[in-house]
Amino acid sequence: QFKGVHEVSTERGSIPVVDSVDAVRITGETALAQATVYTTADPSKRTARTFDLQRTDGSWKVCDPAGTP
Repeated sequence: QFKGVHEVSTERGSIPVVDSVDAVRITGETALAQATVYTTADPSKRTARTFDLQRTDGSWKVCDPAGTP
Protein backbone atom coordinates (compact mmCIF):
# COMPACT_ATOMS: atom_id res chain seq x y z
CA GLN A 1 0.00 0.00 0.00
CA PHE A 2 2.80 2.43 0.88
CA LYS A 3 4.54 1.72 -2.43
CA GLY A 4 1.46 2.87 -4.37
CA VAL A 5 1.06 6.03 -2.28
CA HIS A 6 4.76 6.81 -2.70
CA GLU A 7 4.60 6.35 -6.49
CA VAL A 8 1.59 8.67 -6.83
CA SER A 9 3.19 11.26 -4.53
CA THR A 10 6.42 11.13 -6.55
CA GLU A 11 4.52 11.59 -9.83
CA ARG A 12 2.64 14.59 -8.39
CA GLY A 13 5.78 16.09 -6.87
CA SER A 14 4.12 16.24 -3.44
CA ILE A 15 6.85 14.61 -1.33
CA PRO A 16 8.31 17.26 0.99
CA VAL A 17 11.93 18.29 0.42
CA VAL A 18 13.70 19.71 3.48
CA ASP A 19 14.97 23.23 2.80
CA SER A 20 16.25 23.84 6.35
CA VAL A 21 16.10 22.30 9.82
CA ASP A 22 15.12 25.15 12.10
CA ALA A 23 15.03 23.50 15.56
CA VAL A 24 15.47 20.08 17.15
CA ARG A 25 14.33 18.96 20.60
CA ILE A 26 15.71 15.62 21.78
CA THR A 27 14.13 13.73 24.68
CA GLY A 28 15.92 10.44 25.23
CA GLU A 29 15.34 8.20 22.22
CA THR A 30 12.76 10.50 20.58
CA ALA A 31 13.01 13.96 19.05
CA LEU A 32 10.97 16.64 17.31
CA ALA A 33 12.47 18.47 14.36
CA GLN A 34 10.97 21.68 13.01
CA ALA A 35 11.86 22.18 9.37
CA THR A 36 11.03 24.36 6.40
CA VAL A 37 10.00 22.25 3.40
CA TYR A 38 8.82 22.59 -0.19
CA THR A 39 7.64 20.23 -2.92
CA THR A 40 8.95 19.87 -6.45
CA ALA A 41 5.41 20.64 -7.65
CA ASP A 42 5.69 24.14 -6.11
CA PRO A 43 9.30 24.87 -5.08
CA SER A 44 8.59 28.56 -4.43
CA LYS A 45 6.13 27.75 -1.62
CA ARG A 46 7.92 27.04 1.68
CA THR A 47 5.99 25.70 4.69
CA ALA A 48 6.86 24.78 8.27
CA ARG A 49 6.58 21.10 9.22
CA THR A 50 7.27 19.15 12.38
CA PHE A 51 8.75 15.67 12.13
CA ASP A 52 8.69 13.05 14.90
CA LEU A 53 11.95 11.11 15.11
CA GLN A 54 12.95 7.89 16.86
CA ARG A 55 16.50 6.67 17.43
CA THR A 56 16.74 3.14 16.00
CA ASP A 57 20.00 1.18 15.77
CA GLY A 58 22.02 4.38 16.32
CA SER A 59 20.25 6.37 13.57
CA TRP A 60 17.38 8.85 13.69
CA LYS A 61 14.32 7.87 11.64
CA VAL A 62 11.07 9.70 10.95
CA CYS A 63 8.18 7.93 12.68
CA ASP A 64 4.53 8.28 13.65
CA PRO A 65 3.97 10.42 16.74
CA ALA A 66 3.80 8.43 19.98
CA GLY A 67 0.34 7.10 20.67
CA THR A 68 -0.81 7.28 17.04
CA PRO A 69 -2.20 3.95 15.79
